[in-house]
Amino acid sequence: MYEELIASELEKRKIKLQEEIKILEETTKKQSEELNKINKEFSESFEKIKMLQKEQEPKKEESYETYIQVHKQGDIIKIFSKEKEDITSSFATFIQNIKSLSESDFAVEGYFLPENDDSNMKLYIKDVIYYEKPVFQLSVDERMEILEKFKFNEQILKDA
Repeated sequence: MYEELIASELEKRKIKLQEEIKILEETTKKQSEELNKINKEFSESFEKIKMLQKEQEPKKEESYETYIQVHKQGDIIKIFSKEKEDITSSFATFIQNIKSLSESDFAVEGYFLPENDDSNMKLYIKDVIYYEKPVFQLSVDERMEILEKFKFNEQILKDA
């Protein structure tokens, strides 16, 4: 009788654990779908901004600036070149400072600029195109207000 009670209790616990696993799997699937949706929004925003910039961009002289786009989604940081190549690993020293800019998810555009001796770089943020939602359609003034929420530091600066 005692063994039957233990077996019954173990079966109940097994069923409860299976239900919890199913809930966790569903939650993980939903979170994955949300991340995919945000990534799609980032990509669409990126394309629209690039098209607008290309239309409005004056021809520039060659410079040592490296134009980039930075995406932060949770703890994940990605840095893309203007050719849309993932160059995150080339700027690994910036990851922690980028994470500390804002607790919110964001995508910003800016550029890396070498300092006097070329061994030190600074990241200058020019514009925000995503801040918890796409914001590229907002006016420049509204986007600059959003940038005021960022916690800039000695390595990452707001472009004047």
